[in-house]
Amino acid sequence: MALVTKMNRCAVCGSSQISLMADGKYYHCEACGATSNHTMPAADLAKVDRISLMGGGAYTGNWTPAAEYNIYVDPEAASIVFNSGVPIVMAGLDVTHQAYITREENEILRQKGGRIAVFAAELIDFFSRYHYEVEKLPGCTIHDACAVAYLCHPEIFVEKQCHVDIELEGSLTAGTTVCDPGNYEGKEKNATVLYGVDREKFAELFIEAMSKLDK
Repeated sequence: MALVTKMNRCAVCGSSQISLMADGKYYHCEACGATSNHTMPAADLAKVDRISLMGGGAYTGNWTPAAEYNIYVDPEAASIVFNSGVPIVMAGLDVTHQAYITREENEILRQKGGRIAVFAAELIDFFSRYHYEVEKLPGCTIHDACAVAYLCHPEIFVEKQCHVDIELEGSLTAGTTVCDPGNYEGKEKNATVLYGVDREKFAELFIEAMSKLDK
């Protein structure tokens, strides 16, 4: 598996801890789980400081009433990742629905004038139609950027340590990220769950990052 080989090389070549950022389905992160057929050596796995991922939701879904898409399409892989022993940062729908770019902010991004900034603004134009017309949100949500932003600016997020597991068999709830912020089951807290974000600061950082890509 090519990605596992690349992660192994990254861990071997580096003397310090590494953080992984994951979006989409999590089959590519199964290497961090002891039950995977494509595991990283224990010495390399120990260098993985954390996995920051976009997926799940403590209180809502977007593909079913209970499940978010990235988890729903491969809950077994997600379960391996969450139970791998590697600390998880979960940027789920609870926080990503707060991390949106307004039309006015998108114009600021467009006016940066660079090729990438303008392209990003055009993408936001396209995807925001759904967010405005169907979800009735006040802007275009930038879901995956939350998992990246936390690694660079954790101070803008509201977080809580808790145990998270994945429902694998429920006829109505398969793929649900079952979060236990109240510690009702007394299980080990394996995840940092993001519940809130300073939206204005997030938008500022996003626009700055997109404009820097043109330099």
